[in-house]
Amino acid sequence: MCIRDLSKLWLAVELAAFICWGALTGLASHARADDMDLSLSRLSVGACEDTIPGASDNFRLRDRSGQTLRPDNAAWSRLVTQLSPVLMPAVLAPVTTSGPMGFDLALQTNITGIDADAEYWENGTRGHGPAAQDTCVGSNRFVSSVLTSNRLSVAKGLPMGITLGAEVGRIWNTSLWTVGGNLKWALIEGYRQWALPDFALRAAANALVGDSQLSMVALAADAIVSKTIVVARAMQIAPYAGGGVGFAFASSDLIDLTPNIDATQCAAGKDPACQSLRDDELKGDIGHDQTFRQLTLTRTRAFVGLQLRYRLFAFASELAFDIVPPRKADRDAGSGGLPRQWTVNFAPSLSF
Repeated sequence: MCIRDLSKLWLAVELAAFICWGALTGLASHARADDMDLSLSRLSVGACEDTIPGASDNFRLRDRSGQTLRPDNAAWSRLVTQLSPVLMPAVLAPVTTSGPMGFDLALQTNITGIDADAEYWENGTRGHGPAAQDTCVGSNRFVSSVLTSNRLSVAKGLPMGITLGAEVGRIWNTSLWTVGGNLKWALIEGYRQWALPDFALRAAANALVGDSQLSMVALAADAIVSKTIVVARAMQIAPYAGGGVGFAFASSDLIDLTPNIDATQCAAGKDPACQSLRDDELKGDIGHDQTFRQLTLTRTRAFVGLQLRYRLFAFASELAFDIVPPRKADRDAGSGGLPRQWTVNFAPSLSF
């Protein structure tokens, strides 16, 4: 390849990266209503209205048994369980690699179905309008039935059938970002003597960033089989399938279950809302700063997909889904009848 061809190739790479990144940030900023941002301060159990001045004749922040409100760990577990597939890395490629000299650039779109009618989504996400209060009486009346994200991903081919990838993305209608990487090893690739499919193993990790309330990391280990079919000596069709196990690790920061009460001002007697409380109750609101329990969730998932490739251009689409319901895969998911979830992924890409 001559220098002129190389310069054209590099210009195409830069242009594609610019277009992909512009689409990624532009689409995300267009959906900045942030209805699906987390509002963990609402996930509590106890006499909610008693912590809202004027909402109850029995305003109190503490009684003999302790704080008026306690963290609702059951709702927290279900919310994080349903959020975990959004973070799981997509495959979106057959086993075949671009070789040691090649790399791929793709713009992924990932759509995951959630249980929009569930109370934990209504209470645990922000919404907008009069009902979107941070206190335990607030709710989101505009819960989306899907969570959609865009990710810009790059993958570099290495010797011995290894592909190293990295990605960054944003979840629409939230302030959440994802960053991650993956490593794929093609153990059988392009074997022609026998009718063997290509086979690879992949390990991937994604982290959720952008919300101080929640820390979450997803790890995935997958086995992939595929077969490339050449049509008219130019088009390549590669169906692929596989399955694996994913792990999600989640923890919360210190969450104020009564954000309408300033604990420091209340204890100092400077908050008018606390004037009717006893001294021990004034100091008791500090105990409403709580963390939710740490979670380690397991998801067993399968996927089927198809990639079409013509010269430098490719398009892949896949469907990923739970093999078993979350409550059977992991007891940390809770026993609230959580349904199986699905994710549709698709990505146009350029290969060099």
